[in-house]
Amino acid sequence: MDFFGIGPFEVLLILLIAFIIFGPKRLLEMSKKAGKVMGDLTRSVSELNEKVNEEMKDKTSLSTINTIKTTRVENKETHQS
Repeated sequence: MDFFGIGPFEVLLILLIAFIIFGPKRLLEMSKKAGKVMGDLTRSVSELNEKVNEEMKDKTSLSTINTIKTTRVENKETHQS
């Protein structure tokens, strides 16, 4: 199991060093902030994805409607000739 190309031993070593440098309280606070940021980022990306999908759906619907209208006009012109 790799985490950003880093093995489990390396991740454990990084966490141990962070624990020694920052201490348990500060490390806990940093973890909470990082979790909150990740949650906010995930939420924002999800909202953006929904908006893009809505826009694409609207564009596709408009394109389909325009294609149908163009086909009807072309069919009328063909039948009138």
